[in-house]
Amino acid sequence: MMMMRIISRVLSCRNLAAQDGDGCTALMLAAQYGHCGVVETLLRHSEAVPGQCQVLVNVPNKLGQTALHEAAKRGHVAIAAALVFAGAAVDAADRWNNRPLHYAALHGHTTVVALLATRPAVDLNAAADTAVRPADINATNQVLCSN
Repeated sequence: MMMMRIISRVLSCRNLAAQDGDGCTALMLAAQYGHCGVVETLLRHSEAVPGQCQVLVNVPNKLGQTALHEAAKRGHVAIAAALVFAGAAVDAADRWNNRPLHYAALHGHTTVVALLATRPAVDLNAAADTAVRPADINATNQVLCSN
């Protein structure tokens, strides 16, 4: 009930990309907490203005993370798929050079890894500041030796 009041308020202000003090949008928070229905509602409303949907899905917070980073970290595959379909930048790097695929792999979310790894823009050899590449992490969340 509370979430619907919040969404109603966000939709009434007509600025779906409005950010809180940490730079998070309503879409980002919905993706983080696994509210698939809220994500779908926000995406549907953003499609009413040409180009707004692609902007909304790619708004970064103060850490440089997008809604897709949040969904990937937590293994919300349906949300990640909806964001990718809406035009989320699958290879967007955050402040530590981590991409959504890095987070999905590091947290062992193999279904999200499979979804993201098949996207043409994804670089499986992209190194983050941790020097771990998505290609170096296996399905059991272990860093593989690379000699």
